[in-house]
Amino acid sequence: MAAAERSRRPPDPPPIVAQVKRKILVLDLDETLIHSHHDGVLRPTVRPGTPPDFILKVVIDKHPVRFFVHKRPHVDFFLEVVSAPQRPHKCPITAL
Repeated sequence: MAAAERSRRPPDPPPIVAQVKRKILVLDLDETLIHSHHDGVLRPTVRPGTPPDFILKVVIDKHPVRFFVHKRPHVDFFLEVVSAPQRPHKCPITAL
């Protein structure tokens, strides 16, 4: 295999990866699966007036703060697919 061809493909995983029976998928929530903002702070990623999918109420330094959470399109389907028992999937999503 030519050097240029090897540099284009991802490196082979370490041999130990093939032995792992259960894989872990790590996802960055904010701006990947959801958009969120807190009281009084609007994000340019959410159209003004769009109702949140849910509101998360937390206390920070003894002050109540509400976070308005907007799920990204198709996030429920994506999570359903990746959380299903491990079997081959045909998933039409290429990027969220």
